[in-house]
Amino acid sequence: MSKHKHSPLPTSQRCMVCDETPATYHYGGICCSGCKGFFRRSVRFERAYTCSYENKCEVLNELRNKCRACRFRRCLDVGLKPKLVHGDRGVTLSHASSTSPPKEKEFIPSTPFNTKIQMVPPNIPRIENPHGVNVVNVPIDPIPVVDMQQLETLRIERNLLVNNPNAPLGTFNSIASKDMSTPIGIAEYFMLVEKMCDMYVDCNIPHHTSEFAQSCSLNVPQRLGFHEPRLISQRSPINWAPQVYTSSQYYSQNWCRNTVHYIDWASCIPEVKQLSEKDREIMLLSRCVSSVFLLFGHRSHKMNVPGIALGGGTYFPTNQEEWNYVDKDIVMLMANSSGIMSSYIQQIGQLKMTDAEFALLRVISFFMIGEQSLTPEGMAIVKSARNKYLECLNQLVYAINGSLGVLGIMNRIGQFMLIISDIEEVYLRVLQA
Repeated sequence: MSKHKHSPLPTSQRCMVCDETPATYHYGGICCSGCKGFFRRSVRFERAYTCSYENKCEVLNELRNKCRACRFRRCLDVGLKPKLVHGDRGVTLSHASSTSPPKEKEFIPSTPFNTKIQMVPPNIPRIENPHGVNVVNVPIDPIPVVDMQQLETLRIERNLLVNNPNAPLGTFNSIASKDMSTPIGIAEYFMLVEKMCDMYVDCNIPHHTSEFAQSCSLNVPQRLGFHEPRLISQRSPINWAPQVYTSSQYYSQNWCRNTVHYIDWASCIPEVKQLSEKDREIMLLSRCVSSVFLLFGHRSHKMNVPGIALGGGTYFPTNQEEWNYVDKDIVMLMANSSGIMSSYIQQIGQLKMTDAEFALLRVISFFMIGEQSLTPEGMAIVKSARNKYLECLNQLVYAINGSLGVLGIMNRIGQFMLIISDIEEVYLRVLQA
């Protein structure tokens, strides 16, 4: 080793924290760039992590992101020194200890919170992620015709102090909207909910790995799953890109992840919080399949998938010649509904459906539940919400497409309602399969 304390070591060195290569000298120890960044962020932001497995987690290679508490402890064990981490202005953090982790005060999962999203057309909103987390970004377009320059910058607030990381994202009240009393404000809110559910990541393990499979379970009791969806699946990158055909194993693991995505999304709907415990459970259970397949179609269109995007980089091809390469049980499950889904995906393109329209349409679909399913009090809340969001969509369509005239707008709304009807047919066919 060189006599100079800060001279870099050969790049053939292995990281003493996670065993990755290349690694060089950082903060008093030998580590890779990933562990260097993790250690720096942990010290700068005074992160405190808690291990759920008695501080005995593996930190090597691909497992290094599984437990931040054990990773940080490993950083300290191999000699990385918090005192060598400098603040943004080059001032040494004198309060940091070289022998103990930062003061325990908050749990912060990997998430793009504390992020400013400037909704200014025609550019896609720029995401500045200070935590360096790998997230999947599904761009959400601004609302056409509306003067976005007059809208204040929307901010996703970080409100995760001492919260249960297994809880639905909606319980954190993380999205601050300008005005939920206007159609534009409501549409913006639900667009940000869609973005947050796609981008929120607390686990970087791909869906189709054995490590991720170990964290998935559809055997979680129903009530517990709705209250703590992360027990069903960790929030790994959702990844709507079409990379591989789905399989029986992939489909099961993806469904766990998509169920968590759905519960996170539904928990952000204000009226859901007004329902009784029993009515909420009925709503979440009965509307899951329809809502998830509505989501599949939209993301399939956004990502130009040659079939139906299922998340985790997997998809079901709509070209029947490709079905020979897909597990037979998956073909049996998807074949009867693939035609309707293909038509729905094409309609999104033909109608040039905006993300704002989709965001509201999905909420309306969620409230399309049978009259006898809920208590009278619950049904009153559902009807009121359905009418509210239908009127909101109606006003939004008028604002975007005022030149269509009354009949044109009514026709567009009617086509949206037919999409909901088609998705209900998909739901029935999936259940039959």
